[in-house]
Amino acid sequence: MYAILTENDISQWNDISGVKYHFPKRYRDYLLPGTKVIFYKGTLKNAEFKNKRLSSLPHYFAYGVIARVEKDPQSNKNDFYAFFSEYKKFQRAVLAKEGGRFIEEIPATRKKNYWRDGVRQINEKIFFAIMNKSDLDITHGEVGSESKCEYSEGDTLSI
Repeated sequence: MYAILTENDISQWNDISGVKYHFPKRYRDYLLPGTKVIFYKGTLKNAEFKNKRLSSLPHYFAYGVIARVEKDPQSNKNDFYAFFSEYKKFQRAVLAKEGGRFIEEIPATRKKNYWRDGVRQINEKIFFAIMNKSDLDITHGEVGSESKCEYSEGDTLSI
């Protein structure tokens, strides 16, 4: 499985970038151990954070794999935390929109509110489209190898 996780510059949760990520139960089926995630930041809203981001524009900035999921012991709404076994920051931003087109495929029924979701399930094609634009070299889902993953529509990859 693959997902996008939105990380806000200011959060009300006890998130630690690349270590743990808080989420409500409605995303529980998307964030399972082994899920490969890409971290995303929306448009910069507070200039105070400009030097802590790769871009002021909406962008993807890191890769991770969920190691485990635990209930938030202080939540009365059945919230969870995802913990990561792998986390690699990109050295440069991968912009969410290039040439007037978004990398993520936005369903017609979600055009007005797609970006509100803090967790977005994506498919393998979108995952590799983002990863191949990053500075992380991947082959069949493994970070740190020497070549980019080749992916064409219709390909099947083993991960």
